[in-house]
Amino acid sequence: MSWVEAKGVRYFYRVLNNSGKKTVVMLHGLFSNHTLYYRLGATDLANAGYRVVMPDLRGHGLSDSSERGFTVNEMAEDVLDLMDALGIGQTAIVGYSWGGSIAIQALIDQPERFWSTVLIEPSGLVEEDLELINFEEGGVDNYLDDYASTTRIPVNDRERVLFKARVEVFRKRGLMEAMRADCDYLVNADLGSIHCPAIVLGGKQSILLADAKLAAQRIEGSRFVMTEGNHYFPMIQTKWVKKQLVGFILNTEKQIGADHRRGVQVSQAW
Repeated sequence: MSWVEAKGVRYFYRVLNNSGKKTVVMLHGLFSNHTLYYRLGATDLANAGYRVVMPDLRGHGLSDSSERGFTVNEMAEDVLDLMDALGIGQTAIVGYSWGGSIAIQALIDQPERFWSTVLIEPSGLVEEDLELINFEEGGVDNYLDDYASTTRIPVNDRERVLFKARVEVFRKRGLMEAMRADCDYLVNADLGSIHCPAIVLGGKQSILLADAKLAAQRIEGSRFVMTEGNHYFPMIQTKWVKKQLVGFILNTEKQIGADHRRGVQVSQAW
């Protein structure tokens, strides 16, 4: 088990294949943790020779919470601080849902540090998205019931109690206020400054499908692919997501190598 401290916050993270020559950083979504990516290709990437870094975002999993806010900018700063603390110069980055939006902001803030990105339904943080997060009476239970019903991953009583306690911490520390401040994030963010190879994955029945399409439209040269399912499709279509994610990163590296061998000028962000 590994922790690293950055700017007074202690982050928990897992590393697979620490001797890998190229790094892939994988960011989970809101209320989740790093274990998501064991289902979605982390081991495959490690076996292919990559150093895979899976952190718990601030306030999630085993990472510390803090008094800092939860805007996309603040969370992206966390990721870049974490990369600095771990000595990660350049990396591919993967992000799901809110983690996808955080990945996008990190790409905007320091594009030279990223050579590829896989975005799994990044959240545009529009009002419709925010309706998914309901702290009112019964709202968290409804959220968990919907997750369990859709994914067929049961949530036991102990997990439910712990989840509610974690959500209450986020509520008290201004999560919803931060998200409202970020409303229309994908409309307003400078996605045109992202130039590394990118793929965006979406679920055909997802409330965030329009967000995913918008991200793909605004990131020049990105690919967009869909599969069946709602926003939880990574937990249902795991084989499909893993194939897309791992395949894209492998192919990106091959293309970059081929361009170098041919003497083609490659973007600094690659």
